[in-house]
Amino acid sequence: MTLSKSVESGEVKFTKNAIWIFASCNAGNSNDPVWDIGNLNIARNTANLLGIQTIGARGYVGPELINGKDTGRLIAGNSHGSNIQDLGFIKFTPVTITLNMRSLEDIINKRPGKDVTYLLRIKEEKLGLAIDPREFITDK
Repeated sequence: MTLSKSVESGEVKFTKNAIWIFASCNAGNSNDPVWDIGNLNIARNTANLLGIQTIGARGYVGPELINGKDTGRLIAGNSHGSNIQDLGFIKFTPVTITLNMRSLEDIINKRPGKDVTYLLRIKEEKLGLAIDPREFITDK
């Protein structure tokens, strides 16, 4: 079973403020600049499919090192001679609307309808060239 089907069936549930951080290279690109395989924006597509916030980078991702010591932060940058434009981390947030849908039968029998949530768009927010994944932990 795919993850999206497991979420749809209720077998897998994300908290309301869940954020999935893709700490991998090019997970926030519209197109993979290395492989040229079309629209493979993993972070955006996951936000769209699962209805949760995600973060992905445009460019290479690696640990931030200061004087050879890992700071715990991640940086996005160019690597291997690539020429990726607009480097950095992007947060993708689903923007939804929930409507209460009532059938004619519900109205006649004075029953409440069912809430139905629709995805309006995916909001993109630039977070900069470096992030600290620990800042996105919601349940401490």
